[in-house]
Amino acid sequence: MSDAEETRPPEEPKVKVSDRRRFTAEGQARDPAEVDPEPAAAKAPETGTPLAGSPATPPGSAASSPHPQTAPEPPRAQARGRGVPPASIELLVLSLAMQAQMELGLGEPQEGHVPNLDIARHTIDLLAILQQKTKGNLTLDEQRLLENTLTELRYRYVQALETINQRAKA
Repeated sequence: MSDAEETRPPEEPKVKVSDRRRFTAEGQARDPAEVDPEPAAAKAPETGTPLAGSPATPPGSAASSPHPQTAPEPPRAQARGRGVPPASIELLVLSLAMQAQMELGLGEPQEGHVPNLDIARHTIDLLAILQQKTKGNLTLDEQRLLENTLTELRYRYVQALETINQRAKA
């Protein structure tokens, strides 16, 4: 070997860089097929060896199986099987809407619960903030649900306020 060959650093393996951002620089949503939800560092090597820093699994255990469907589900996924719906923007909007309706005194009255317009207004404001902060990032159905829910709650809030004012005058 010559001196020039000995001083040359070993060649680095080629690295593939892929853009996993969900939105383009212009703010447009990317096609989900273009975005890989699992980073390459989190994927297990094909050799079957555990990732660096992860606990070793005993041979023959379900976690060391090459078939992912035989691995035990994480506790979160198991809870979904018991009737807990998956987290979604729709669930968040409907949950906040239900809370606002309860505070407005709508729906089935709860024993000992007194409607509170301040808390109802705060919950409506939270939904309005959610609408502002997610603008352009929701599907058409999600956007419509949020807009319709806010319109309905604001209308009900004004009705409840007018009813309280009429009772105060009488």
